[in-house]
Amino acid sequence: MEYSDWIESDKSDRVWLADEMIALAQFAYVNPIKRVMHWDNKNKRRTGCYGEKYEKCYSCDRGVQKIYDYTYGLFTKDGDKSIRYLSTTSTTHKNIQRSFTGLFEENVNPCSILWEIRRGKVKTLTGREVNGYDCSPMIDITDDGINAMDKIFVEEADRPSPFPEDANYVVPRMVADGLLDHDGKPIDLIALFLVMKDRFPKYEDRELKQFAIRLINNGSLDLRRAVEK
Repeated sequence: MEYSDWIESDKSDRVWLADEMIALAQFAYVNPIKRVMHWDNKNKRRTGCYGEKYEKCYSCDRGVQKIYDYTYGLFTKDGDKSIRYLSTTSTTHKNIQRSFTGLFEENVNPCSILWEIRRGKVKTLTGREVNGYDCSPMIDITDDGINAMDKIFVEEADRPSPFPEDANYVVPRMVADGLLDHDGKPIDLIALFLVMKDRFPKYEDRELKQFAIRLINNGSLDLRRAVEK
């Protein structure tokens, strides 16, 4: 099958697909960046919500509808380590996370395979059709095991660090670096605490528990939370 190239913004790292376009991608992280937005139905456009960051939000005061945006980091080209960002709706996000959960149950890391992503109609939990992205893992599950259908774009050892060079750490850098092998993988609070207790014995249990609470996101380890946004 011949796949489309991702449409890239000339002003940012964002990418998207037009209706019925199909492209390949590799997820850089299992957890998206969640943002509250406003949908201006009259002008058919989205605007940011400042209610959580500031005391005043003009759109909130006007009663403009709130929506949630979930932005996923992707590798979109073979050998290109640059992370591109795909904005998705709540429905697409929920469908992606259900797929991730199913893969984790099969002991497959969603970030270690390619995905076929199509722009078009997707179904909500109630069966209603809305515009979004349909994401299918490029693997073949048989009685003999799980086989990847194509080579991934960026190997795990070559993936860029999730930490910006000028980051302000809320979890010690030594701890964050020491957990890179678990980044993006499913883990619960107790399991993460025990891993850190074994690897970083100089820290008190109270501190390790705080680190664990900070770093767990949606049932997996998200090291991006080790630094301030």
